[in-house]
Amino acid sequence: MNDLDLVRDLRADVPSPTRERLAPGRARLLASISRPSRPRHARRAVLPVTAAAAAAAAVAVAVASGASSGPAARSAAVKPPVIRLTLTARLLSTAAATVAKHPAVRPGPHQWFYTKFVGHDYGQPAQSNENWETFDGRRTAYFQNGQLIVHKTLGVFAGGGPAPLGEYNANATPQTAYNALASLPSNPRALLAVIAKQVAKAGPGVAPGSVVSLYAPKGRDELEFDYLAQLLWNSATGEPPAAEAAVFRALAAIPGVSSQQGITDVVGRPAIGLSDNGGKTQLLLNPQTYQVIGMRAASTGTNPVRTAAGKGRKAPWPPKGTIIESMAWAQVTMVSGPGRR
Repeated sequence: MNDLDLVRDLRADVPSPTRERLAPGRARLLASISRPSRPRHARRAVLPVTAAAAAAAAVAVAVASGASSGPAARSAAVKPPVIRLTLTARLLSTAAATVAKHPAVRPGPHQWFYTKFVGHDYGQPAQSNENWETFDGRRTAYFQNGQLIVHKTLGVFAGGGPAPLGEYNANATPQTAYNALASLPSNPRALLAVIAKQVAKAGPGVAPGSVVSLYAPKGRDELEFDYLAQLLWNSATGEPPAAEAAVFRALAAIPGVSSQQGITDVVGRPAIGLSDNGGKTQLLLNPQTYQVIGMRAASTGTNPVRTAAGKGRKAPWPPKGTIIESMAWAQVTMVSGPGRR
C-alpha cells in the first residue's frame, strides 16, 4: 500500500468540510490579503502597490472564494481597482493622528528659545552651535569668546505678499512659520492647491540653502514637498498641532513620497526619513513623536567631480548612498532668557 492509499484510509469515514464550515477561514484569508503588512526590517524602501501586485491579489481573492475562471473573472484580474494605500501613507496617517494630540501652545512673541544645531558635511567633522532667539525673531543671542552677544532687529518683517504665507516667504522666523502653518487648509487637496501657488512663484528656490533643495527639484510634486518640509523645519520651536497633522496628510497625497525607517540623524538618534526624490534628500522625523528633528542628503554616485578644497586637484564624488550632508535640531527648549539652557 502506498502513502496516498494510507491517507485515503485515514480519512475514509471523515466527511468533506461544508461551505459553511470553510467560511470563517476564507473570511480570515481574504482579510489578511487586503490588509497591508508592517515592515519587518530597517532601511526598507517603501514603494506604492504596483498594478501587477494588485492583479495578483485579485487573482488570489478569486481562487480563495471559489469564483469561476470565466471572462468576467479574468477581466477583474487584469483590470483591478486602483490601490493607493502604501506603508508610507499609513505612516503619515499615524504621524498626523499622533501630532494632532499634542497640546496646542502658542508661544508669546517675546518668548526665548534655546536651540542647539548640529551639522555635518562629507569629509568634515560635525559642527555644532548654540543660539537663542525670540519667537518673533526680533532678538537673537549667541556666545562669542565666552561673552553673550544679544542682537535686536528693527523694522517690519512683512512685505512678502499676502499674509501670513507672504510674511513667512519674506522672513522665515519661528512666528511667521507658525502663522503660515496655521493658515493652511485642513483638507489635503486644498492645502496642496495653496502650496502649488507658492511654489509657482518661487520656482526651484522654494527652500534656499536647505538640505532638501540640495538636488534641483523635478516637477511641481517635489517643489511642494520641499516647501512643506522647509516649513516644518522652520517651525521647530512650536507648531500648531492640527495644522501639522494637516501637512502630514497632504504629504501622503503627493505622488512619489517614500519613507525609510531604521536610520539615524547626525547625532545618532533613531529617525524616519521622508523623501520625494527617491531618498536623495530626506526630512527626518522622531519615530515616537513624529516631530521634525533633522534633514540629510545622500550621494547619487553620478555627480560630476568636485575640486578638493585648497588643493587644486579633482576629487571623486562619494559613492552612491553616502551621506554627504546632514543637520539636526539636537535640542530646542523654551527658556526664560538668552544664555539659559
